Amino acid sequence: MADVQTGFSGEDREFFERELAGFIPGRVFDAHSHFVHPDFEPAKIRGELATTDYGLYRELLSFLFPGRRYGALILSIVEYGQGPIGENGLGDEAMVKRSNEFVAENVAKDKDYRGSLFVTPQDDPEFIRQEVRRPP
Repeated sequence: MADVQTGFSGEDREFFERELAGFIPGRVFDAHSHFVHPDFEPAKIRGELATTDYGLYRELLSFLFPGRRYGALILSIVEYGQGPIGENGLGDEAMVKRSNEFVAENVAKDKDYRGSLFVTPQDDPEFIRQEVRRPP
């Protein structure tokens, strides 16, 4: 039976041990993944995990790559230009800000994680400069 949170089953674990355990290196880096803010409703509509944060992501990776050390580049997920979105009617500017903050808060929990900063044409270059230099 599949785990409710991850969707993985005992058969998945058996497959990993049989086919992949000797192939997957001891260190894994996911170069493209997304953390999804809880207010980002379109993810729910598409059938994706409604919220993905550091805790859930670590849980998923520990199942996918047991006994491995892993890190990741985490990208914001924003449907920019779509107008008000989400349960709270967040507009583009608010969603970009909230998504960037969410990624920054989560990647700060692990030295092997890096985060992206979603930037729009309307952003002030000085603000962006300050943001990328700001310590976690």
